[in-house]
Amino acid sequence: MTKQLRVAFVTIEEGDDLILGFALAPHAHDMLTVFRSPHLEHIFPPEQRGIEVALDDEDEESDLLREVVWTDDAVVLRTDRHAYVLDIQAVSDEDIGDAKALLQRMAADGAARLEGV
Repeated sequence: MTKQLRVAFVTIEEGDDLILGFALAPHAHDMLTVFRSPHLEHIFPPEQRGIEVALDDEDEESDLLREVVWTDDAVVLRTDRHAYVLDIQAVSDEDIGDAKALLQRMAADGAARLEGV
């Protein structure tokens, strides 16, 4: 299922967990969150390790990220169950650079394919 979403801004957290949040317009109350907890992955079976994606308004569990395609005005995130098309035209260049750097760090082991990142 493909979902098209407009992003108002991004949030980034780097610590034990790596978290990239896409605040969804118009009110930025909902978030599409991309996250990874490298310090906890050893307790999960290999097929459950990696970069997770969760949408605030969905009742289902998070989904593993498989691919990111980044263009000038959009980001496509493909998971096992969904494809999210994110309009990032409102996001600052600085935040875009920080988001790309975090995605590279999350996927350094090849957990997801990155294009344009």
